[in-house]
Amino acid sequence: MSQDDAQRLIDAVNHQELMRRRQVHGRDLNDWHTALRELKAAGETRQALVLLHEIIDKTLALAQYDAREPQLWWFTQAAWLHERHRDYDKAAAVLQQWLDAWPDRRAIPWRSRPAIDRERTKVHARIQRLRRRAGVL
Repeated sequence: MSQDDAQRLIDAVNHQELMRRRQVHGRDLNDWHTALRELKAAGETRQALVLLHEIIDKTLALAQYDAREPQLWWFTQAAWLHERHRDYDKAAAVLQQWLDAWPDRRAIPWRSRPAIDRERTKVHARIQRLRRRAGVL
């Protein structure tokens, strides 16, 4: 076996392991978007929150293995649902989890630094608004 073949085998095993770690209830993380939209549309917001928090926990655990950032969409959806239930502390906390998991200076090769900075600034501002609503600030 050549060194290139060995590296391809290692890469394949690593990819398979990453895909296994991305599973939530037997489905890849990205396969839950439609199901969550359907739960929200049906008014099943508590169920949607439970599922979102499972997905968020999985994405946070994956941060050390996956070069991709934890997808902000999961966190903003959970924050929106917490906000809808007037649980502003939890809404702010879930957004803070995303900021904490994605350090300010972590590089993302396929995204521009200004775009990342704008996104982080928006999340910071939303956390501040939520904390004010919760009476924390």
